[in-house]
Amino acid sequence: MPKIFSQQFKDQLYHYVRSDKRTHKKQNVSSDKSREQKTQYHKWSQSEEVKLAQLISQFSTDWDLLHCQYFRNLSIIQLKNKYRELTCEYNLYLNSQRLQKENESSNNLSETKELASQLQRLFNFE
Repeated sequence: MPKIFSQQFKDQLYHYVRSDKRTHKKQNVSSDKSREQKTQYHKWSQSEEVKLAQLISQFSTDWDLLHCQYFRNLSIIQLKNKYRELTCEYNLYLNSQRLQKENESSNNLSETKELASQLQRLFNFE
């Protein structure tokens, strides 16, 4: 069963793809020549990724529409794969941001405990 993402997630994905926060390194993938339908590997430009994210934000995942009207040179499978790759990349980014905030808050908590301990020693509170 495919994952259904909210409109808010799709909009956030679009803004993320447009941003300079992306550090993901693209990997070259060779196409499998043994397939019945041979598709050429397509190196996505950032403008194409932005366009895909924007169109998905507008039209949802109507792959036939996106393929027929906007990405005629790409297969529907290529569109789905790129969308999956972008959502995975964006989820990794969100998780790293969450972990960074948790680390910052735990550092603040340990600093607060250390300060409280110093104050107790200073004023002889036991």
